[in-house]
Amino acid sequence: MKEYANIQSFLKENPEKLNKILKIQVDGKNLRTHFSKTECVYYETALLFFMGETVAGYTNVSSSSDPFYIIVDSQFKIKVQRGMRLYLSPVVYKEYTQGNAYGEEHKRLLSEEGYDKLADAEYMLVKGKTYFAVMREETYYLPPEKAEGDPEKAFHKVLYISDEEFYRSEPEKEKTPSSDWTY
Repeated sequence: MKEYANIQSFLKENPEKLNKILKIQVDGKNLRTHFSKTECVYYETALLFFMGETVAGYTNVSSSSDPFYIIVDSQFKIKVQRGMRLYLSPVVYKEYTQGNAYGEEHKRLLSEEGYDKLADAEYMLVKGKTYFAVMREETYYLPPEKAEGDPEKAFHKVLYISDEEFYRSEPEKEKTPSSDWTY
C-alpha cells in the first residue's frame, strides 16, 4: 500500500481523484472519546443549544488532535491531520430539558439563556466502517500585500468525509461543529 504524507501529495500524483467520490476506511491510533469512552481514531464532542427543533448554537467540548489515516481503494494510505470537513451523524446523542438537566451550567442555559433543550453529541470516525470522501479545492482570499492592492486568491485542498453517500458530490447533512473552521 502506497503511503502519502497528506492530501496534497496524494493529489499531486493522482489528480484524477480530485472531486471524485471515494469509498474510504480510517486507521490510526486508538483513542477513547471523553463522554462515552467509545474507541475511534477521531472524535469531537459538542454541546448543542436548541430553540424549538433548530440548533441555535453549540460549544465544542473536546476533539481529538492526533493524526489518522484514510485508506482509499485499499491501495493508498493518506495521513490526515487537518483540512477536513466532516458530515457525520452523532454516534452518541443525549438530549436535556428542564426536567433532566444536570449541573448548574445546563440548568442556567435552559432557564436564563432561554434554550428549549440541550444535547450532548459525539461524532467519530471508527476503524472498520466504510465512509465516503471527496477531496476538493476550496478558494479563499488573502489580504493584499499593499494597502491599495487587491486581495489575493488562494486555494486549499480539503477532505470532505461523510457517513452517508454524497448526492452529486455534495454532502446530504450538516457539518459537525468542529468542521466549522476558517483558513
